[in-house]
Amino acid sequence: HELSGGQQQRVGIARALVADTPVLLMDEPFGSLDTITRTAIHKEFKSLEELKNKTTILVTHDVQEAFELGHRICLMDNGKIIQSGTPKQMLYHPENSFVKDFFAVNRPVLEYKITVINELKMFLDSYNAILNDAKTASEETSVWDILQNLSTEKKYNESYEAVIKAFIAYRKLQAV
Repeated sequence: HELSGGQQQRVGIARALVADTPVLLMDEPFGSLDTITRTAIHKEFKSLEELKNKTTILVTHDVQEAFELGHRICLMDNGKIIQSGTPKQMLYHPENSFVKDFFAVNRPVLEYKITVINELKMFLDSYNAILNDAKTASEETSVWDILQNLSTEKKYNESYEAVIKAFIAYRKLQAV
């Protein structure tokens, strides 16, 4: 029996965690996986307790992966660091046009993924109802995940639209 790509990645991560080093270096660990498997493994990876007190350096060319998994991002060009910072700093406070242009294509999705629903609370009259409608959502759930959950049934259309409007109001306060 051969392991699937996702199973191989899980085994590789488990092996790395068993060593219990303070720093974990991962070079393109999810690059060869299909989108569905990659999404599932990202969720599993983020929820691993073993990673909470560990510094993980994840080398990737996938911008969305960097924003989804990274607390801090380092953007390099030709071996030179152009900017490092949090995902929000990279999007809302780019140091130069290279950084701004680099993220431009993915910007809408990245903004939804780095914003958590709690940040929209002041713009939402129906905050608790939206969390309830979005199922399995918490205050730290990304706007992207909330919208995905709300888009599954027509009865959540009002909540979906309220989140979009709240995000637009929130975004106006960010330095873009």
